[in-house]
Amino acid sequence: MNVTEEKIAVLKDSVEKVKAYAQTLCDIRPDIYSIKRTEWLEKINEMEKIVKEDAILMFIGPFSSGKSSFVNALLGEDILPTANTPCTAVVTEISFVEGGGDTGEIYKRDNPERAEPIEIEELKRIINGPSGASGEVASYHHVKLSLDVTDKESRKQFTPFVNKIRIIDCPGYGSPYFANEDIIVDYIEKASFTFWMTPYNKIGGAEAQKHLSLIKKNTSTLIPLITKSDLIEDDKEKEEIKEAYYDQISSYFHSREPHFVSAWKFKEASNYEKGMKKAGKVTDDKFEELRIASGIDWVKSEMQNCATVKNTNEKKVDSMLFDIRGLLKEISDLAGKEKNYWEIKLSGFGWNTNEKKYEKFESIQERTNRWIKEESKKTSDSLKNELCSRLINIFDGKNNEAVIAEIKSVWEFTIKSKADSWATYLKKQYEEYIRYYIPQIETSSLDITLDGNVIVQTSQNIIEALMECLKSAGPGSILEISGGAVMLGLVPVAKGLEGKILSKVGTVLAGVLGVSGPALIAVAIIPMVPAIVNIVKQKNELDKVKRQNQIRNIIETLNVSPVIEGILDKCHRDVCDNIINYLNSDCGIPKKHYDECKTILSEVLNESKNLDIRFQPLKK
Repeated sequence: MNVTEEKIAVLKDSVEKVKAYAQTLCDIRPDIYSIKRTEWLEKINEMEKIVKEDAILMFIGPFSSGKSSFVNALLGEDILPTANTPCTAVVTEISFVEGGGDTGEIYKRDNPERAEPIEIEELKRIINGPSGASGEVASYHHVKLSLDVTDKESRKQFTPFVNKIRIIDCPGYGSPYFANEDIIVDYIEKASFTFWMTPYNKIGGAEAQKHLSLIKKNTSTLIPLITKSDLIEDDKEKEEIKEAYYDQISSYFHSREPHFVSAWKFKEASNYEKGMKKAGKVTDDKFEELRIASGIDWVKSEMQNCATVKNTNEKKVDSMLFDIRGLLKEISDLAGKEKNYWEIKLSGFGWNTNEKKYEKFESIQERTNRWIKEESKKTSDSLKNELCSRLINIFDGKNNEAVIAEIKSVWEFTIKSKADSWATYLKKQYEEYIRYYIPQIETSSLDITLDGNVIVQTSQNIIEALMECLKSAGPGSILEISGGAVMLGLVPVAKGLEGKILSKVGTVLAGVLGVSGPALIAVAIIPMVPAIVNIVKQKNELDKVKRQNQIRNIIETLNVSPVIEGILDKCHRDVCDNIINYLNSDCGIPKKHYDECKTILSEVLNESKNLDIRFQPLKK
């Protein structure tokens, strides 16, 4: 590898990186940077022409627009199959070689770098969908046909294009074979020229605009060719076609002026030339008119330009280093401005760049967590007072059911009376944050839906699980009364509560609250039920006051605060998760774009250093 080849290899890699940086940066705010994007891509496209192994000329458009016919006319022979119905079934590469004869290769989707030799006739069968390839299309990435310029006299004109030009014929959109758009886009990104071919009578339309939009995004050299121009009746119809073109699709093209082409006109010119030569005459103005009308010579001139760039790129390569460094500097400057822009946006969201967190948001979380603990304690005390009042008046109970019914009733009453105010408080904390720290977004796009019903439902899930356990607990099965008080939380769960029931309820609670279900049940409500029933059954042995005191002592030791805290914490986490997901999602944007700009700045700096290191030994 000589010095220039080494430079090309280094710069080729750098150009690909620069293109990726430019596209990523311009995609952050595409409306603002559409002009900058076009400017950068035009510069990068010129660099790609120099560093690529060969130039690519692509022919794309709707099916039956005459793409394959035009390529055949360009080559001067019928190489590709043609028909009035969808025909080309797979992306087809045509290149030129010197010696060795014509060869064919297929490339499969599962290994697009691996070439498999194939006979020319079989290759044409694959290209021609109607002849039987339609069932195989999905397995092919592309096929390649290499034409030997020494094989025929008519091919000698293509000698300057050997190893310098590739012609790409694509399946037309709207055909049953158009399933390779991802492959086509890959080629478009590399193409020196992309020719959009559309018949004179099919200008524009929603489908065309959809595909043109995708193509334009990936190339800066999109050129319009209006085909089958031989069927245009007169200049008036031609002007009407131009008007339709300018109204509907001209904005998508690098070259706004459409070129009218006709494969049939070229064949007519070729036949006319043969007739003139056979008659011993020289070509005249009619021949020139037919050639010009065909558009072939214009496209060939573009091919020659590509080949010339390839031949002279050694002279241009030295200036590329300067151009790439210039682009890297421009990209770095813009990335720096964008980073500052999004950093300001982030600070408006309460983001602390040094701490790398949403400081304001987290302070609200901490404040709300403190409130949850305080509110749980207050609600627990309120619930116990109400429970005392209720249970003291059910001395006629014979079993667990009466106690269970009162516990459930008090629980539901307490939660329902608090639910709306809890929901209002939680929502208010974060609605305030959204209002002041995310002012430019619509609140409707950020869901923090929460109301009393949500809290009540969460509570009901827990109480139903507890009830299942309470119904299975017999008198004295959980713990024994000692000294008129029960030390809840210190007494282990006894064998009276079947393990399978405890496990089931524990799973329910763990899912709802994110805490240990068995521990919660043992420490909270279950232990008091058999103890209270046991006291009730001593109706004839103890006076009313003593029984009231014993029940009060049991209830006073009841610890339901963790259960209530779990309910509120679950609802709080749901609200916070929605906000965090919003801030970190694509619709949240600022954090994502801030990180993208930081990454681009870092990678541009590294690439600049890499160029300095790689080119240092090449300087003379």
